[in-house]
Amino acid sequence: MNPELGDSGQEGVLGQPLAQHAIIHIGANAVSMIVVEREREDSSEVEMLEYLEQPLPLAEDIFRDGVLSRSTIERCVKILKRFGSTLREYGLLPQQGLEGVATNLLSEADNSELLLNRLQVACGLDVRPLDEGDMTRLVYLTVARLLKEHSNLRKSRLLAIHVGPGNTRLMFFNKGRIVQYTSYRMGAHRVAEATERLPSDSGTVPELIKGHINGIIEQINHAYSNEPIDAALAIGHEIQPVAKHLAKHEPLMEVERKSLRRLKKRLSNLDDKEIASLLDVNVYSARAVPAGLVCNLAVVSKLGLEGFYVPAGSFDQSFLTGLAGGEFSTKRFTNEVIGSARALGKKYRYDREHGNHVAALAV
Repeated sequence: MNPELGDSGQEGVLGQPLAQHAIIHIGANAVSMIVVEREREDSSEVEMLEYLEQPLPLAEDIFRDGVLSRSTIERCVKILKRFGSTLREYGLLPQQGLEGVATNLLSEADNSELLLNRLQVACGLDVRPLDEGDMTRLVYLTVARLLKEHSNLRKSRLLAIHVGPGNTRLMFFNKGRIVQYTSYRMGAHRVAEATERLPSDSGTVPELIKGHINGIIEQINHAYSNEPIDAALAIGHEIQPVAKHLAKHEPLMEVERKSLRRLKKRLSNLDDKEIASLLDVNVYSARAVPAGLVCNLAVVSKLGLEGFYVPAGSFDQSFLTGLAGGEFSTKRFTNEVIGSARALGKKYRYDREHGNHVAALAV
């Protein structure tokens, strides 16, 4: 056992482990940790007890160089060791009550194993990289919680937009049920790094970004232009801190397209540090904010939407809360996937009886 992250067990009444759990997430531009408590063993509902976050330029390394730098790896180790004091207060151990996960972007780094091995040796923590399936489920759970909290969204035909660090995911809901899902290699950090390598005389930053993503925006238009969309919801690490500067700060903020355009123009004249100061985000997030803003704006503009709703609060906190729900939150998502598959089959006139028979044999 490595004592860096935790050094004492903690048990409840009659020797039963307390229903406390911590998750450490090695993200695209920060390392975050959430400590939660589950009220009932059979419930996916958890209460957040603690949330910590420290910046880390993971995505910058991956999209710029294809590898993680030694300084980034060692910075990650130092952050986890600092988190250790909080974990010791809750009596959590790497072997019990503590889980480590990493962004799915890690698979794009040629030396990802170096980071994972270093964290295991230095901190005693086994970190599991998330895959595309994990990310889809967690984004869905984040949207599903928002639909539960806001009846106007739940009753509408809603397009949920998640511009992540490496990919953009779109989910179309009809009265709270998902009916279509698509994913594209268009993420805020991916686009920011790609356009930074273009010649400086090619145009302004927003123009470079728009030109770079134009083909993907056309794909999105093809997939969703025929859907009767009542409203759109944008979530993500880059868009949620921005929204409070564009609309009245409420649990669900309504951001207009013209406000997005004004901020896009304003940010085009600022450097990373100035953006970080203006929007109160870390400097690694600030590098990707203009690209995330342009990507979100391009989607709603192409689909003829006047804007979108953005939830208040931290996307990472909501994301990790969904992860903490674990297996209990998986069943609903599975049912949604099956329902979506059936809706797609119906669209293309499949043989339902044959499809159900094949599914039964497959499982």
